[in-house]
Amino acid sequence: MKNIIVLLIVVAAIFIGCSKNPASTATTGTISGTVSKLADSTAIAGATIVTTPATSTATSDSNGQYAITGVAAGAYAVTASKSGYNNNTINVTVSAGNVTFGNITLADTVPGNNPPNAPSNLFPANTATGISITPTLKWLCTDSNYGDTLKYDIYFGTTNPPITLISIEQIADSFAQSGLAYSSIYYWKIIAKDNHGATTIGPVWNFTTVAEPIVWITIPAGNFNMGSLNTDPDALTDEKPQHTVYLDAYQISKYEITNSQYKAFMDAGGYTNSNYWTTDGWTWRTNNSIIEPAYWTSGSYNSGSAFPNHPVGGISWYEAYAFCQWAIGHLPTEAQWEKAARETDARYYPWGSTWDASKCNSYYNTSPDTFTYSSPVGFFSTGTSPYGVYDMAGNIWEWCNDWYSSTYYSTSPSSNPTGPITGSSRVIRGDGYNLSAGKYRIAYRGNDGPDYRNNYYGFRVAKQ
Repeated sequence: MKNIIVLLIVVAAIFIGCSKNPASTATTGTISGTVSKLADSTAIAGATIVTTPATSTATSDSNGQYAITGVAAGAYAVTASKSGYNNNTINVTVSAGNVTFGNITLADTVPGNNPPNAPSNLFPANTATGISITPTLKWLCTDSNYGDTLKYDIYFGTTNPPITLISIEQIADSFAQSGLAYSSIYYWKIIAKDNHGATTIGPVWNFTTVAEPIVWITIPAGNFNMGSLNTDPDALTDEKPQHTVYLDAYQISKYEITNSQYKAFMDAGGYTNSNYWTTDGWTWRTNNSIIEPAYWTSGSYNSGSAFPNHPVGGISWYEAYAFCQWAIGHLPTEAQWEKAARETDARYYPWGSTWDASKCNSYYNTSPDTFTYSSPVGFFSTGTSPYGVYDMAGNIWEWCNDWYSSTYYSTSPSSNPTGPITGSSRVIRGDGYNLSAGKYRIAYRGNDGPDYRNNYYGFRVAKQ
């Protein structure tokens, strides 16, 4: 009998040990804790507990206990209040499927004590634009009670309201922030606390950071060889003959114009000010109700504000021209584009005369190219031109100022050519991310109607 009992116990233990709880599928968590007196830790019943961001509210029971269920994962400020006590706020982080404990102590109301005044006199000012990506946040907060000291919790982020707690109970009334993105909206708020436990939650403020500046590369005056030799087996007819061109000194943007930079043009009224547009471009824009690049709102093809450092795509020649006017520049002429890409030695590719798929964003997706669509500008540091200009092979096609003619090189002026006087299509250069190797040659020419938009059509800017 003793052996039978032992055997049953062993079997039961094996059965229990092999059982497995199903994996949790919870999407929310719980905030639970007690509310007690600061002076003697006795329970406080009937305290109201609220969260920021707002969820459901709770009331502490006779044991001072409370629970708020169904709380989405994230950071929260939890505030307890009851008449006769100063409010107090603690900070917690909730994870799905778990209980987060937040015990709160309340101090007896100090006779005549008032909570801090709402934070004010902020910098940056609410809704301010053009703010540095490394701002120092500042505010003024006072308390009507003589001798009170104040501490601050700071919430900051890209959501409204902000949920990321970046500083807890700091004494200083300023905070140095860094690492922000260009042309982005940020939200922030201050929770002020006095030394008696009284709390004041300030309003949510926001500001927009400055647009990414255009970095310029200076191209010196002088001659260069434009086009392809008649003996070049890869050359197409419209690339011939190779001819010597003199250009005055000019500047060209080091990188293709990014989504971040283009957003600054949009925010400045670029689509509502006809002064930036050609007459035909403005007619096209208004007749087609164009208010942004193609794919901008959807975010497809690495477009829009979610991809600030990618080249803007979905751009017609008309839109590229308008941006350049707003930026007090111009689209590069075809000759300016080609000299910036090859210098004076008539090289095939920006980096030399041998094809290397690892040096640009191309159809071949050779490491480090892992991009399905565009890559961030400046990613391929080994594929720059002799002047240090990035992405002049691959990534996106770039609009030039010139009208296109397949025979223009036979009649082109030898000094500062600007292309034919008229035409039906405009020149594009540099090739997109989806073409084969031969078309990434510097001399390769493309063209399209000035109203045509494609996800891999973008541009860069030049100026004298």
